[in-house]
Amino acid sequence: MNSLEASRVVSVIDETLEQLRLLSCVTQDVLDSAEQLRDLLGEDLVNVMVRHRQLLAASKSSLVGDHLTQSSLELARMLKKSPGLQRLQTLHTERSPGMSQVTNFFERLRSHTQKRLTTTVEEDASNREYYEEVRAREEKAVAEKTGLEQKLRLQQVELARAAAAADLGISPRAAREEEAALRAANEA
Repeated sequence: MNSLEASRVVSVIDETLEQLRLLSCVTQDVLDSAEQLRDLLGEDLVNVMVRHRQLLAASKSSLVGDHLTQSSLELARMLKKSPGLQRLQTLHTERSPGMSQVTNFFERLRSHTQKRLTTTVEEDASNREYYEEVRAREEKAVAEKTGLEQKLRLQQVELARAAAAADLGISPRAAREEEAALRAANEA
């Protein structure tokens, strides 16, 4: 994908995100009181809101998905060019948690997409090599740690034997020979 295509993808996500932010200002309370906001928002925007409210009400009883989608797009376009948008944004209406989640998701999607699309093949390969190198070093360190733990356990056993032999007054060499003799007798 070339940089022009990548910037177009990010541009589409930006446009979607902007429309979502605009639509998040249009809560059910705003739709319900659209007629009272006529002076504040303007005639055209209020008319679009009233139609949208009617489609929303109809959508609860039947399938009008395409009409509702078109109405949402028209509402977003009207909000974008409306001088009353700033006044609408200043209304203290509680935005829907679902709309907030969708907006947050698209913000993260945009960030991730831009990062992925602006990363060159060389940078991506370099990052992969680096992580492979780190993974290999980690595996080597884990193996070394396991080996050192085994050596430590062997040394602890040796020290315990030497301490036991010293307590009994037997030399460490004699204790090893005696232990070897016991093992040979057990195996036979």
